[in-house]
Amino acid sequence: MQKWDEESRTRIFTGTILSVSVGATCGGLAAFFYNRSFLRYTIATGINCGIFGLSFFSIRELCLAHQQKNKPRRYNIRNTDELISSIIAGGLTGGLFSSIIHGRQGLLSRIFLFSLISGVGQVCYTSAYNYRQQLILKTKNVQQYPPLESNPPTKKILNNDKKETKDKKMTEGLLNWLASKKWTGVKKISEEEYKQIKQARAEAKGMQLEDSTTDENSNNHQS
Repeated sequence: MQKWDEESRTRIFTGTILSVSVGATCGGLAAFFYNRSFLRYTIATGINCGIFGLSFFSIRELCLAHQQKNKPRRYNIRNTDELISSIIAGGLTGGLFSSIIHGRQGLLSRIFLFSLISGVGQVCYTSAYNYRQQLILKTKNVQQYPPLESNPPTKKILNNDKKETKDKKMTEGLLNWLASKKWTGVKKISEEEYKQIKQARAEAKGMQLEDSTTDENSNNHQS
């Protein structure tokens, strides 16, 4: 409950400061366009909007606290809870200040009007907040899980293997065709013949190394 009270106070304070800022700004603009006292209009409008904002957000938090009290302990506030609380707070606050300024005549219509304005404002705020949260989550997911490559390493390896196999078949086909033509001078040998040729080349290379080693030793003895 203590955490809830701290959050409530923070929201009330933030909402009141925002109301004062908006009111003072609108008062200053009105004074500029209507050629009135800038300081007086700014301060008066800021104070009036601040009182209205303080009343609105206080009633809204009371409604949210009441809804939270009737729900399970770990119940999270939903968008519908905030919407209902804002509509009630807007109607009560607007009706109260309207009755003080204009009297009771047309009170129900003004309550309905302020409730409608508060509800629309809450819907706009909730939509903007949810959109911002989605962008944040999307950014975190992109950073934590980078998008897969269009050609990942495994796929690239498979593609390379397929390409090598295809090239090998084309080369073998070309050699077989050349070997089938007598005028090319190309002769196709079996695997056993290829091994014998390879072994003979290795023996010849070994004999050359032995001869070169013997020649070097002879030169060393003569010197």
